[in-house]
Amino acid sequence: RRGSGSSSSSGQTHLHTSGGSKFSASSGSKSVTTRNDLSAELKSACEVLAEWLHDSTKTKAREIKVKGSKENSALHTVKKEWISLTSAWNGDNSKIESFLSALGSYSQGVVDKVLDLCDSDSGNTAMHYAVQNGNWQLIRILLKAGKINHTVFNHSENLAIMLLRKSKLHNLSA
Repeated sequence: RRGSGSSSSSGQTHLHTSGGSKFSASSGSKSVTTRNDLSAELKSACEVLAEWLHDSTKTKAREIKVKGSKENSALHTVKKEWISLTSAWNGDNSKIESFLSALGSYSQGVVDKVLDLCDSDSGNTAMHYAVQNGNWQLIRILLKAGKINHTVFNHSENLAIMLLRKSKLHNLSA
């Protein structure tokens, strides 16, 4: 499971996501991203999440998730970027892989936590969006990245697998 681009003379492509984070990908190969490629805000949020997942007694609850004040929490910061990347109908799977790679540099626990984050509006997880949009490649990426909770219902009371019937997955051998 687990923007726009510009090239430099070193053969690196810099991709910018809507959340303002920057990813570096070598031209012609899969992108490998480290925490240094994330925005300062995302780095800070990932550090708080990693610390909380390692030892929840050291992190104040308000740093993780604050009811009524989502904008200031680490979880909201990461969630906003994750949902932005995974909910797009024609999303860039290489950006998603890069983002997961950067998260993995903090801990696998951070990746596993992010894989199950839900969009506040629809209740969809990344897997819901991947199935709904018929994106087999993203489904594979998500399944290889880490532990996914397959029992998450969205606001319409659908599991991701239940969206298969309504999805754009036409070629089941893909």
